[in-house]
Amino acid sequence: MENLVVSAPAETEETCSPEFCTNPACTFHHPGEQHNNRWYIKFGTHYAQAHGTVQRFRCKACGKTFSTQSFSMQYWVHRVIKYDRIESMLIGGSGQRQIGRAIMASGRLIKNRCQRLARSYLALYAEASRDHPLGENCAFDGFESFVRSQYFPLHLNILVGCESLSVYGFTGSVLRRKGRMTAAQRVFRHMIDIHWKPARGSLVASCAQVFDALYNRIPISNPASAWKLWTDQHTAYPRALQKVPWIREAMHAGGFTHCTVSSRAVRSRQNPLFPVNYIDREIRKDMADHVRETVRFAREVNMAMQRVTIELGAHTFAKPERITGRCRTEGDATHAQTAAFGQSQAAQRMLKLRHTRRFLHSHAVHRGCPDWISAIWQQQYENPPVVDSVTGQVLTKRMPGNDRRAAHLLA
Repeated sequence: MENLVVSAPAETEETCSPEFCTNPACTFHHPGEQHNNRWYIKFGTHYAQAHGTVQRFRCKACGKTFSTQSFSMQYWVHRVIKYDRIESMLIGGSGQRQIGRAIMASGRLIKNRCQRLARSYLALYAEASRDHPLGENCAFDGFESFVRSQYFPLHLNILVGCESLSVYGFTGSVLRRKGRMTAAQRVFRHMIDIHWKPARGSLVASCAQVFDALYNRIPISNPASAWKLWTDQHTAYPRALQKVPWIREAMHAGGFTHCTVSSRAVRSRQNPLFPVNYIDREIRKDMADHVRETVRFAREVNMAMQRVTIELGAHTFAKPERITGRCRTEGDATHAQTAAFGQSQAAQRMLKLRHTRRFLHSHAVHRGCPDWISAIWQQQYENPPVVDSVTGQVLTKRMPGNDRRAAHLLA
């Protein structure tokens, strides 16, 4: 088996040279063209067993010290692991513990690396979405899975380009269990309802978050060629569209058209919802925690959303648009390239360095970051409580998401 763990990364000037000061209050915190090598000085070195000799720097403006590791994906780690192999195994159907066994690492370590990798794709999405006009109509629908148990359905709301099959945005909503249940199951659901219920209208608000991120990105000024959004006949989607003021005005002016199709229609390529149905199939077959009738499932909402980010980010920016029998696909066009999505110089650099460079949320917000990206990055999704099925009490010690969150991952 190929060794997936390396003693020290082959760092380059491009991946580790300081581009900004790590102090959020410093004038040199946000990267810009006005920065040059005069804003910092070299400030000695130190030795780390995992990284070797590490160069340190000091900001002339605020006096903050930092090192090359402050800009690396290997920041604050004691063991260096190849992120590209973790990504390929994760989107190839392997669970986190399965990946850990393959590379002889703990599940907690793999979880940490997945969080870092997801933030690279979130930064790429934020940069690619900035001032990018959508040149195609889109399909929008929900993908339903669950978190921890089927008492907590997880509804993923996904926006997909009709022609390129690029994923332009997605959110998640934890819902209340519905459908046929036994008497015992209804009793247990009532126990859960005593302690937790999803917020009223959470699905509508979650969908509206994706729609609102399309502001200034779709051509709504010409009613003769109205931009079309295809969905099924779910009642939440019209309410979500009406919840966004600029979409409500565009629909009234005729520049935005909401088209619906029955969810019972044949799921062929002729179905307008084929793009989002295709993404649903990709998630089912590629992600361990969403395979049907399996013992592998998500335990924590925020980690589930981060793993989905890796899957959909890799599908959009790294996966070839057409899969052939050839083993080498480096020159093949991706879904994002077909849609001219994320083709700016900054976005292409992020794509190239997504496995080596550390990207910050504060930079994404400074440049304009959609709310759905911040919600995943900052781990803002609420986890439902763990309720004992016998006593009906909340088990706080077994509550997912209660572990300490590293501040440098949320920065």
